[in-house]
Amino acid sequence: MSRIQEKINRSILVLGPPHSGKSVFSYLLFKLLRSQNDDTNLMDADYYSPTIDRRRMDRFYHQEERDFITITPNSKKLTELTEANFRRVAHGIHEMIENEGFIIIDGLGRHTLSTESLLEISNNLIIICSNNYCVEEISTECNYLKEGTPLHPFEFYKSCKNNCIKIITYYDDKEVAFFKEDELYGELFNLNRNAISEGNIDRISIQTIATIREIAKYIINNWRI
Repeated sequence: MSRIQEKINRSILVLGPPHSGKSVFSYLLFKLLRSQNDDTNLMDADYYSPTIDRRRMDRFYHQEERDFITITPNSKKLTELTEANFRRVAHGIHEMIENEGFIIIDGLGRHTLSTESLLEISNNLIIICSNNYCVEEISTECNYLKEGTPLHPFEFYKSCKNNCIKIITYYDDKEVAFFKEDELYGELFNLNRNAISEGNIDRISIQTIATIREIAKYIINNWRI
């Protein structure tokens, strides 16, 4: 198996609508995989609305982690951003990340051809969605449509990858965290980016951290080629 194919087999694309906790989850999974001795990298691939830009990088990530985090340029820094440009840049960055472990790809909220480009460079998928998701409204905005019918992101992406974990997130309305390996389904709460400072995650709930650690352990045991 080629080096590039190994990376694709170990690349995990995290998708879901905006404000679902996708980027915070991606960072926590990256951090907890590394804590289990996996040489994981994190790739922020949301060119259109990056969670953490270079100006805020120091305030979010720990200094020792930054060599393993790739902050991609957003649309304001790319001249005439097109789907073709996105594909070339995303695939190029993915191929440049040298590692022996996983690549966590923090993907886009809205489904476009750019999302399809990210699906091309990943073999594993995690879909995150908030518990109060409105299918009719948000799925239409995010282009989660099949033949004009808006679908829940779980339903929309269900056939994209064989390896797929689905996660529901809560904020102030419920405190619940668990992961069911047999169903590849979990629930989390408190995925708030303001709870992370310079890589310090002490303000993230203990239950959420423990559950993501379980997910990381499952991934290491089942998604490593």
